[in-house]
Amino acid sequence: EPFTMRLDLRVARAFRYSATGALVVAANVENVLNRANFEGLNGVITSSSFGTAKRAGAPRRLNVAAAFSF
Repeated sequence: EPFTMRLDLRVARAFRYSATGALVVAANVENVLNRANFEGLNGVITSSSFGTAKRAGAPRRLNVAAAFSF
């Protein structure tokens, strides 16, 4: 595989709403730099596209979540 670079980031914060409960809000960003990471190199030596990538990896993705704990 060629050189790949991926930076993921997660931030979370808990907000207490009672003595025993809290609301947790989190954001998760995958591939923060939105770099195109190529995967699946063509390994057929006789092919004219030998060594080229077949597909790109996942682009930047943002997930937001909330959860109650008690």
